[in-house]
Amino acid sequence: MDQDSQYYSQALKFFVREKHVPVKRILAEANISRSRFYAYINGAGDLAMTRLVSILNVLNISLNDFLLYARLLKQDACQTIPATCPSQQHPLPEQIACAVATARTTQNHTQLAEVLRRMQLTLDEPTEKQIIQPILPLVTTILGTTAYYTAAEIELFLVAMPHLSYKQLQLSYPKAQAALTQRIADTHETSQHFSDYLVEMQYHMMLARLKNHETSAGIQLAEQITALPTGQLAWHANFIKKMVAVVMAILQQQGQRAQILYSKLVEMIYFIQPTEQWLGYEKLLCHDFKQLQQVVLATK
Repeated sequence: MDQDSQYYSQALKFFVREKHVPVKRILAEANISRSRFYAYINGAGDLAMTRLVSILNVLNISLNDFLLYARLLKQDACQTIPATCPSQQHPLPEQIACAVATARTTQNHTQLAEVLRRMQLTLDEPTEKQIIQPILPLVTTILGTTAYYTAAEIELFLVAMPHLSYKQLQLSYPKAQAALTQRIADTHETSQHFSDYLVEMQYHMMLARLKNHETSAGIQLAEQITALPTGQLAWHANFIKKMVAVVMAILQQQGQRAQILYSKLVEMIYFIQPTEQWLGYEKLLCHDFKQLQQVVLATK
């Protein structure tokens, strides 16, 4: 277990947060000292298997589920793209075909997530939809059967969100959110990258809820994004936070103010972002103010 101890520690930390069991109760029922417990979940100590199982029993987590999540964490850290697949210089259909084949035959979904992200940034929406539709059954199977999302599966969910049904979004969103929140808590160098993912995911879910006439739930997500400290967010997340201000202005029937804010965001994209990023941001903006307004007010 020594070789994989860091992944066991991270997995235990995840389940402690996920289950919301008070630490005081864990210490008492598993008969473990506070210092030893915190040393272990922070990667600075070790536990006997019997003691670990005692903690898992308090959390109502099976050993198999625990080991599965630890294995996924290790896989997440070690994932690489197979060298046999076409590079970005090859035609996109070849890249997609290889990524799909890899996802079908292995547990590695990194390449599929990355090629779909490139597709999202380079293809117009009708073409993107045409290409992704045949792949959606595979994507939904991956997202539906995976209990604990790796970083690749989080990105896969994020790029697939505009194409998933509302029911599929409702099923996968809690898992993706929990996995992202855990990674943000556990990482330092890449936490801003994951924060971008989390805010973008919340934004897509907010629009989906508004589009499906769940206005209160949509506003709740908008308020969560608005409450995030601007100084702790990267440019992308702050841009989405400004987009939420546009959405809230539309909901509050402040059409003129919303349109002014929207126009400023369009200017920001073309002034600050490189050309290859424009299409991705245009999709976030729903391409024009009228289309965004129709989505927000569920009038489309």
